[in-house]
Amino acid sequence: MIDETLILKHVGPIGDANIQFGDLTVLVGPQATVKSIFLQFLRLLLDAGPIFRTLRKHGLDWERKPDSFLQSYLGEGTGGIWERGKSQITWRGNPIRFDKLVRSKKKGEAEKTFFIPAQRVLTLSREGWLRPFTDYRPGDPFSVRDFSEKLRLLMEQGLGKGEAIYPQRGRLKSEIRRLLNLNMFSGFQLELEKTGPQKRLVLSNQRHDIHLPFMI
Repeated sequence: MIDETLILKHVGPIGDANIQFGDLTVLVGPQATVKSIFLQFLRLLLDAGPIFRTLRKHGLDWERKPDSFLQSYLGEGTGGIWERGKSQITWRGNPIRFDKLVRSKKKGEAEKTFFIPAQRVLTLSREGWLRPFTDYRPGDPFSVRDFSEKLRLLMEQGLGKGEAIYPQRGRLKSEIRRLLNLNMFSGFQLELEKTGPQKRLVLSNQRHDIHLPFMI
């Protein structure tokens, strides 16, 4: 059995984090307690190849330097969180050389993770449509740019065509769907609307004939 343990030491605000992952692992804590940074390091270890390919495909180059790579991956101003000679990563019991990891030319692997960023609201334009990867600044976090691009491609490929994006029959247990409807959607559903040449996401209440832009 593989020991699914990730240890980060002296990585920016993370002093010493030691987490063993199980079938379901939940990180709980106030905002700005570096949960996302920890998870993004986990994602990098699992999906280095696909992440590097996506960055290079869009013309990003980090000169194989850890601080330059972190600026492209975590976002502008984060390069200094990795301190050479002090910061440490141990994954599945094995120390990881971060400088070697960012020089890797891994390829061919399928992605193992799907990361929903805390800044996901930024993925929608004012017109109510998902922004492409290249619509962001180079210093914006990779997780936001990649999440936005993946959802945009799903929409372009027909997600929500002819039916609501949420809820969809058979996708959630009835009790979970009831709680979401009661506490979040309040009788509305998420739909794809086409007004003229521009598609957009809207919240719709068919009973009361209400259509609200999703950004409201």
